[in-house]
Amino acid sequence: MGVSWTKEQAQVIHLRNRNILVSAAAGSGKTAVLVERIITRLTVDEPPIDVDQMLVVTFTEAAAAEMKERLKKGLGNSRSLNNMQIGTFHSICLNLLKERLGTC
Repeated sequence: MGVSWTKEQAQVIHLRNRNILVSAAAGSGKTAVLVERIITRLTVDEPPIDVDQMLVVTFTEAAAAEMKERLKKGLGNSRSLNNMQIGTFHSICLNLLKERLGTC
């Protein structure tokens, strides 16, 4: 059984050629929508994009971990997510600093 997306959710999943910011209330399905968007970008779009071309920013480590877990499940562990940047603003900035300046 497939998920029934709202008009707004479907728009987020299928919008292309621009950056997007998704902001919605807790429990509104943001994570599910973003996971579906990422999976679609990686597997359905022509041409599909590489995981190392994506940056996914969340507000909490728990949200980042949940996103990674859902992506692994949705992709059937068939694709390496090691090169995809999924994290909080702080963790991504710290990784950039470490990369540019050497380990801190």
